[in-house]
Amino acid sequence: MLAAQELLQAQQNAVASQQKHLAQVRSFYQAGTRPKIDVTNQELALARSQVDLRQAQANLDVARAALATAMGIPIQQAPEPVEALEESREPDTLDKLLAEAEQNRPDIAASRDQLFAA
Repeated sequence: MLAAQELLQAQQNAVASQQKHLAQVRSFYQAGTRPKIDVTNQELALARSQVDLRQAQANLDVARAALATAMGIPIQQAPEPVEALEESREPDTLDKLLAEAEQNRPDIAASRDQLFAA
């Protein structure tokens, strides 16, 4: 579902970019520096981007429905993603993970607390 949401955001950005480009091409046409076919081509590019945006929205809806179905809940109650996809970070070293695990052990923490309390 996160990938579908990222794709939807990318398509929204693409539509916005195509709209700006269309406004620019229209200005050039009105100034007489571009032919009418450039405006028509840009209108077509914008229409394609809008179709892609609708498809991305539909894909997100399908992903949300699939998640809800997998969770066994109604589609209207499907949770919203809380994070966007991001690059994975480098995993910590084994020594660092072992040291952190030892620090967070509840039995050692209780013994440490008893030692300091005495």
